[in-house]
Amino acid sequence: MTETPEKVRVLYMEDDAGIAYLLRRELEKNNYDVTIATNGADGMEEVQNNTYDILLVDHQMPYVTGIEVIRHLSNEEDMPPVIVLTGAGSEEIAVEAMRYGAEDYIVKDVDQRFLHLLPTLIQRVLHNREVQEAQKRAELALQVEQERSRLLATFIENASHEFRTPLTIIATKLDRLKRMFDDPQANKQFDGIQRQADNILMLVDNLITMAQLDRTMTLERELIDINKIVIQALSQFEEENHSNLTIELHLADEPLNLQANNYYLYLALTQLMNNAASFSREEGSQLRLCTGSDGNRVVARIQDTGIGMSKDDLSRIFERFYRINKAHTTRGFGLGLPIVQRIIQLHDGTIDVQSEIDKGTTVTISFAKA
Repeated sequence: MTETPEKVRVLYMEDDAGIAYLLRRELEKNNYDVTIATNGADGMEEVQNNTYDILLVDHQMPYVTGIEVIRHLSNEEDMPPVIVLTGAGSEEIAVEAMRYGAEDYIVKDVDQRFLHLLPTLIQRVLHNREVQEAQKRAELALQVEQERSRLLATFIENASHEFRTPLTIIATKLDRLKRMFDDPQANKQFDGIQRQADNILMLVDNLITMAQLDRTMTLERELIDINKIVIQALSQFEEENHSNLTIELHLADEPLNLQANNYYLYLALTQLMNNAASFSREEGSQLRLCTGSDGNRVVARIQDTGIGMSKDDLSRIFERFYRINKAHTTRGFGLGLPIVQRIIQLHDGTIDVQSEIDKGTTVTISFAKA
């Protein structure tokens, strides 16, 4: 059984009984529930005591004019939308009414065609109000989410800084202990403790970085050649032990300039290289780094021949703390790619990841040329 649509409740303030009768008859044919108030004072009392979806207000009423009604109601919270009805030649009054909060107006022409146009106008005004309310709700939800993110980021950053101090003390004391005990077995245990402390320190650093990026809307940028940043990141990467990797570097012959933040772009490239190394454990694995241009875009590509990813994993790689290796045998915390993605977003760039199991992964990032 089809449900009967709920009637739109209309309050019409009109001192002309004849026009009020005709308007009510026309609207009720279109499934409106119409209440008539014969003057502005009664109309305002109706608004206080009852709920209406829309108000129709004649501008020329005795005692309290339509403009005075609208001006008074504009101070009320959750005031229904208002359409003002004017006589021919009264458009200036209609504009004034809209300045005080009326949504729209219609002219009461002598042929009474306005009666047939009014239902369409009411629907348009109600639709516009729904859109406005939806926008307000969306803006409020965004503000709440931004505040929640700000509080969470502040907490993470403060907590992470508190972790850093004892971790630094642990590292210092471990170094002293290793010098005090010239014992291979003891040093082996010390090295194990140091590795775990380093892992926690890496997590702390990533949490701080993610929190800072979450609170950042824009980055300070300068003119940078991406070739130089790739070389810097690769130099740092090669200082670590990646003896199992064969590294190929293919840089564009010409400078590839873009507006970028040197530190964060360097960090993104380092993260991508470390990611590639983490999933390329076999001897003879290859890491290929390329730069080039594609039209008006600067492009950098990091390609490995590691274990690759399934389609399911690939769809979730930018989720924070998502680990492809469920057994956690591969070092990491699931923050590397979310950090990279946020950095690329702040540069108005793009990131694309293609992967196939047992064949490897290719990450392509691009930016607008400067």
